[in-house]
Amino acid sequence: MLAAWNSPTNRQAHSLRPRSGFTLIELMVVIVIIVLLIGLMLPAISGVRSRARDVEVRKEIGDLEQAITQFKVAYGVEPPSMVTIYKTEAQWATDTRSRATIKRIWPKFNFAYAPGGDVGSGGLTFYPSGTIAVHLNGAECLVFFLGGVANTAGALNGFSKDPQLPFKIDTSREGPFFDFKGALDSSTSPPKWTGRLMDRDGDFAPEYRDTLPQQTMPYAYFHSNDGGSYPFETVASTTTSASWRNTDCLDYSINMSGVPVVNSTTRLMEHAYFQSFPGTGMTPLAQARSSLPHKSKSFQIISPGPDAAYGTGGLFNPENKSNLSSADGDNITNFHPGRLVN
Repeated sequence: MLAAWNSPTNRQAHSLRPRSGFTLIELMVVIVIIVLLIGLMLPAISGVRSRARDVEVRKEIGDLEQAITQFKVAYGVEPPSMVTIYKTEAQWATDTRSRATIKRIWPKFNFAYAPGGDVGSGGLTFYPSGTIAVHLNGAECLVFFLGGVANTAGALNGFSKDPQLPFKIDTSREGPFFDFKGALDSSTSPPKWTGRLMDRDGDFAPEYRDTLPQQTMPYAYFHSNDGGSYPFETVASTTTSASWRNTDCLDYSINMSGVPVVNSTTRLMEHAYFQSFPGTGMTPLAQARSSLPHKSKSFQIISPGPDAAYGTGGLFNPENKSNLSSADGDNITNFHPGRLVN
């Protein structure tokens, strides 16, 4: 019997019996391999997620462009990127530029009864108590003209079809042209904007931030005045990228008298983006007027990207991006696919 058990055939059969499982060392090797694979995959997964988020922002910018087109179909012009809205006819009379801007959109606008809130016709609900005017910069113009006036429930509800009193609240509406995610919550004191609507400068005129997680800054909006020029300051500045700055992104707070006052220390961007700058030897204003902007006859919409910083704008050449700051580099715009520096 012992001889039979020790025969080569029996020993071979014994060696072919299945093992009961992995040894501890083998399990550790497998775990190490899995960890290494996960480490290799995480950057790729993160990159895919980041690109998907960028695509979502770029799509929303495209939706905003379509909304601007719809606004132009309704009113014949694109939304401006700077205007001041006043409460009385006397104040409107002091600002010929804002009057002209409003008249282009609503030729029959009645400045004696605008915005209407003081004469019982309903009107702009974002006015803080005692305010006589609200200055809208580019980011605020984008929301105001595409969203319209907030109704009694706080939702942006377009404009009245009354050609004289477009800001009043009634049931006959034009727009809204874009579905902004958020509303005015009047249950708080003071009222505040919810969702992706925000109010950086505290004047109750909202801006709109993109879909990126933890975004704290809104879309910037610059309008070219139908090919005239992107607005710029009439005095020289000390910025390093050029000696002139854009005015569409200034922040305005409301002083104790209810008057909008420019906060010269804060703005979204120094400049719109340009394809080329002229040579040296020109005055700052001549340089500004002679520069060729991107979207020279329409408008620029700019997300500050995941760093929530716009940079300064200025020269952007897709073939040579070495001059762009890191803050500019992750911006997402309507004139370039993806981030400025992909």
